Amino acid sequence: MIPFFVGYAVLMCLSAFRGRRQMSGMFVVVLGTLGLVLLAAGYLFVADLMQLEGARAIAGIIYYPYIIIVVAISTWFVLLPRVSRNEGKCPKCGYDIESLKGRSDRCPECGYKPNINRHSSSAIAEYQRRKWGSAPNQAPHAADDEHHDRQPEDQTPPEPGER
Repeated sequence: MIPFFVGYAVLMCLSAFRGRRQMSGMFVVVLGTLGLVLLAAGYLFVADLMQLEGARAIAGIIYYPYIIIVVAISTWFVLLPRVSRNEGKCPKCGYDIESLKGRSDRCPECGYKPNINRHSSSAIAEYQRRKWGSAPNQAPHAADDEHHDRQPEDQTPPEPGER
């Protein structure tokens, strides 16, 4: 009986992880939760038919915390972001093409022309560079600053006897 509960939890968590940030992942969590609740209700129904003493206490000690833990972990997996480890690499051969942005639209290794994702971090940085003159992690150029000719004020502390 124990392998069933462990297997159910692992299957539900893996399915939720595969469907993270998608409706299929939420569907897995909802369907899995419904299955766990029905299992607990079925256990209590059979326990009442067989007039088992302490069945509700066992359900309160074992089943309900199990349901809460499995649903919480599965929900956490569904809410994880989908992160691509291949950003900046050729999707066909894996060659690093991040430095080729703007110079060539083809992979020099295999000749594949990748579809440029306009929401990649490099595309967002390029958009910000075009719009604002610099990306957020870069300092703006001195010529772009309208107050570049202003001298900083004297910030030296006063001498002890000058006050």
